[in-house]
Amino acid sequence: TGGQTPRRDLEKVLTGEEKALRPGDPGFCARARVPMPSNKDYVVRPKWNVEMESSRFQGTSKKGISRLDKQMRKFTDIRKKSRSAHAVKISIEGNKMPL
Repeated sequence: TGGQTPRRDLEKVLTGEEKALRPGDPGFCARARVPMPSNKDYVVRPKWNVEMESSRFQGTSKKGISRLDKQMRKFTDIRKKSRSAHAVKISIEGNKMPL
């Protein structure tokens, strides 16, 4: 086997016939494992619990301004304020003074 742990049947582990290895048990390897792909075909799909998903989005349009619009406006206001906050050179002689 070359130092590898023997593969255990998934069904045995799930039913509890064979206990899963715990830290400290011989054969336990402390690293993440990639799950094996399932070869089962799921024919019966579960029923939806959500009645109407688009009903969530209709509530925001009735209010007028959506949260996205509010955030965009707030972002543009902050950008305008930050641009106007540059240092201004002051001339003692009065050169380039706005009249």
